Amino acid sequence: DKPIGFCIWYYYCKYKPSDKYVVLKNLLRDSNHESGEHLDECVICDDGGDLICCDSCPNAYHLSCLGLNTIDDEKEWFCPA
Repeated sequence: DKPIGFCIWYYYCKYKPSDKYVVLKNLLRDSNHESGEHLDECVICDDGGDLICCDSCPNAYHLSCLGLNTIDDEKEWFCPA
């Protein structure tokens, strides 16, 4: 058992920059696309939080990463991908 601080450090400093993370992320993205679910992290910055989801694919984004302040929730929104 490792302390939570070590686990967080390991994730951000060792695992996330590794090739294994990229492979796992791509596998999860593919499985989410097949299941119709959206991603849990922003496609641009790889962080979670308050995300907007594309209405035609599994991609999700922070408004700030797209340079937007707001979007109209009543209309469909399609990502730039």
